[in-house]
Amino acid sequence: MDLKYHKTDYLLFEAILGKLLPLVSDAEMEVGGWKRRYSRYIKPGEYEYLEEWKDISPGEKWTVNPEITAFFSTVVNIPDKLKGRDLYLNLKIGGEALLYLNGRPYHGLDRNRNMVKLEDDLKSAGTVDILIEAAVDRQSYEFQYRYWANAKYKDHRFETAKIVAVNKSVWDYYFDLATAKEFYKNLPDGEMKNRYYLGLKDSVMAIDFVSGREGVINSLPKAKSILYNEIGEIHNKLSDSTIHLIGHSHLDIGYLWPVKETIRKSARTFSTALRLMDQYGYYKFTQSQPQLYEYAKTYFPEIYEGIKERVKMGQLEAEGAMWVEPDCNLISGESFIRQILVGKEFFKNEFGKDSRILWLPDTFGFSYILPQIMKGCGIDYFVTQKIQWNRINKFPYDLFRWKSADGSEVLALFTGDYNGAVSGSDIRKKYETFDGDGNRSDYPLLYGFGDGGGGVTLEMLETIKRLNRLNKTANFKTSFASELLNKLSGSCEHLPVWDDELYLEAHRGVYTTHAELKKLNRLCERTLRDTEFFLSISSMEHGSYYTKLKEIWKKVLTNQFHDILSGSTIAETFYNAVDSYNEVLFEAKKLKESASESIFEDCKHQDMETFIMVWNTLGWERNDVAEIKLDNIYKNNRYNVFDENGSKIPCQITEKNGSKLA
Repeated sequence: MDLKYHKTDYLLFEAILGKLLPLVSDAEMEVGGWKRRYSRYIKPGEYEYLEEWKDISPGEKWTVNPEITAFFSTVVNIPDKLKGRDLYLNLKIGGEALLYLNGRPYHGLDRNRNMVKLEDDLKSAGTVDILIEAAVDRQSYEFQYRYWANAKYKDHRFETAKIVAVNKSVWDYYFDLATAKEFYKNLPDGEMKNRYYLGLKDSVMAIDFVSGREGVINSLPKAKSILYNEIGEIHNKLSDSTIHLIGHSHLDIGYLWPVKETIRKSARTFSTALRLMDQYGYYKFTQSQPQLYEYAKTYFPEIYEGIKERVKMGQLEAEGAMWVEPDCNLISGESFIRQILVGKEFFKNEFGKDSRILWLPDTFGFSYILPQIMKGCGIDYFVTQKIQWNRINKFPYDLFRWKSADGSEVLALFTGDYNGAVSGSDIRKKYETFDGDGNRSDYPLLYGFGDGGGGVTLEMLETIKRLNRLNKTANFKTSFASELLNKLSGSCEHLPVWDDELYLEAHRGVYTTHAELKKLNRLCERTLRDTEFFLSISSMEHGSYYTKLKEIWKKVLTNQFHDILSGSTIAETFYNAVDSYNEVLFEAKKLKESASESIFEDCKHQDMETFIMVWNTLGWERNDVAEIKLDNIYKNNRYNVFDENGSKIPCQITEKNGSKLA
């Protein structure tokens, strides 16, 4: 068959999409009566209000400043004629925001999502109270440039506020055409591309643009039928492999924003996911980091109840094993185990599920000891993509067995980019990674906006609905990460073995940046280890200590997040981490003193005027010389030293720099 397409013909189909987009809306109603109020965000749930409510209308600008939160409020009455329609709020306000409807945290808003579907209960109520809590979009290049250049911030624009009644026929065909066009654009030249072009061309040529809006709408069923029939005749796919579509949203605990902003970002991300699950029953979402779930539980209980329900229903997967996604070169072995212990305990207690995946997509390299620790903690799978950033020594595998020095092995998977959009280019890149060795037929594609959270959009889910019929790359399946890994583990004997650390050839400056954080982290690790030593002895007589110690450890674990401990965050996040580490040292010291005092009182001899105990807190015997200053306690020559068995041991009094030492 002669090739009949031109390499830029996809622009024709993009132009058709541009003509269809305004027709998606059957009716629109402007939402007015807006009020705006600026505040300063102190901490979750606490604001300092800087003004009274003032009028604002769509089209006006509002002040952008990292310290400012803007609240927007109005009440909208839904006309009876619209109540039976598919209604969406179209809100383009600038920045990142959490939308509340009738007092309920409902959906996130940002530059990637502005269409929010109204549920039936909201439409039937007739009156909807709208409150928007908006902050600066810290992830935008515009903000980053002005932040680092110490330049004046560019104000956001409150651009659009409408209720839109969607024409389902136009909506469906729009996404049909968009999905097929994306595959056509990214197809390699050949007969399949030619047939796709003909199917697309015949379909759009059937649309009656001449007769106006009604002509277009009335002709869409025929155009849709042509598209599906002609593409449906292409029975062969480029591959019989399966691409597992895993919804995800990477959320940095601290990065270009402080931790307190992460708490709000988690609410935006989770609320969006829950609303989309209401609308798309096939949507599955994998979210890591128990710390994010605890934020939701503490500050957004209504969202958290929705999370628990969706976990039960099998649409939301709480995975990742570790409390946060930490740096994996700077922390101690004890910290690795605490990350897993606290993380797995939270998922087990809250959702009744064990976590078998170590999910670290963005961490800056991985210690050789990790597989040994993972196997000891009941974790079978390791997932990242970061090592694929290496520019000089390209890592040779994306699926392999990772082995520690002691022989422990785990299945390791590199996913590719964790910020996918299910676009034609994303799918083509994934197809180009197929190894074709006959032993593997399942591949991951992570989709959803991340780093600053946000996650999956309705546009992505509309595309996924159509992939198996309109994209002939491979077979597509919405999956949890665990479903894919369980399948891959069934035939991993033939996989290559990597017997070494996973070294990242990037971000290497983080190990010499902000040394104060590294020092404080190690001090906290050592102090908490000694504190637990005394608490464990004290607990034999005075009860359990675990809950108190765990809450202190959580602060350390959170600060070990890979951007915080590495020092790759903004200054505010760095100083907050320094303060947090110092709080840990203070709290641990108090706990240690309390425990040691209780032990002291239990062991003290009544006939002794002064009683001093010297402890070896290490796990092995020591023969060091112990010195004690006697200036304030040595009153006569009567003293004795005993070992742990009560036997006397030799000692002597010496002088050093004018002080008496025993």
